[in-house]
Amino acid sequence: MAQQKALKVPVRELPTIALAALLGCCLTPVLLYCSYDFIDSGTATVLHFVYPALVVVGGILFLKQRPALGTLLSVLVCVGGIALFFDPNAAMTAEGSALALLSGLTFAGYVLMLSAFPNRKATGFEALMGYLYLKGDYERMTDLIKLGLARLEEQKGAK
Repeated sequence: MAQQKALKVPVRELPTIALAALLGCCLTPVLLYCSYDFIDSGTATVLHFVYPALVVVGGILFLKQRPALGTLLSVLVCVGGIALFFDPNAAMTAEGSALALLSGLTFAGYVLMLSAFPNRKATGFEALMGYLYLKGDYERMTDLIKLGLARLEEQKGAK
């Protein structure tokens, strides 16, 4: 029988989880959506997508990460892509640009917090099973588990 694990979250980690949720699920979309009142959505989205570069810079500054050469090249490609998509003739305001850039900054903070989270040991499958369990979709859980077991048997048979 499989060992059961508790889904308990240590109380000391609740503020970190709350801040990550606030940044990623609340502030980011609200800031981006508000920027649409001042600049067009295409320009706002392009400015928002500065966040991958901000994640790398934040990792260097706050998490003391040493990025690989490929990561730095990716940042250059990201910034180059932003430059290519940016429309200098689009109507721009300082407020709209600031809101869009802040949405990228808050999302970068969210990504950095998740990457530094101490209990990020769940696989994608475990996360999906947890979601389905909390949603009460036991039939879908059972179907996916049966499918996974069938694939394992197929792989064993192929060897």
